[in-house]
Amino acid sequence: MLKRMSIDKKKSEKKPASSNVSDIVSALPTQSKLVLFSILLQNKKNNQADTIKTITLNEVYDLYKEFCNVTKNKCLSKRKVNDLIQDELKSLLN
Repeated sequence: MLKRMSIDKKKSEKKPASSNVSDIVSALPTQSKLVLFSILLQNKKNNQADTIKTITLNEVYDLYKEFCNVTKNKCLSKRKVNDLIQDELKSLLN
């Protein structure tokens, strides 16, 4: 059994990291994808403005609400969005 596990591990190491990330992102629920997209877009805005700035929950939540309206998805509360970031998305963002 240990031998098989080491073989599986080697197979998974051969996959490019971007494939693993895209698999994880595609498996996320829609709400999590909207939150993740909001974080990435806010980060891009900060980079374009040449500012080194921490992204706030308020900034993310404002973008998230806009995306929910455009995609006709129900908005989660700010607290739920914060929980999603802390519980589901933290490992992707690090």
